Amino acid sequence: MPRTPRVVSPQAMKIADLLDREIAVHCGPEATFEQREEMAAAIMREALALVARNGKNETEPDGEI
Repeated sequence: MPRTPRVVSPQAMKIADLLDREIAVHCGPEATFEQREEMAAAIMREALALVARNGKNETEPDGEI
């Protein structure tokens, strides 16, 4: 059975781009893979905690990214 290609939404692409930029700010160009992964996890934990508390993204008035 052929695999269905994975479709990534524009919103997911925006989130990934924001995450990459935030990781670069905090880790710098010399960071190891492990350091970047740990920073990504920390950023996502913080973002998910904010969403859980507020029910929306604090930076967007309507909660959309």
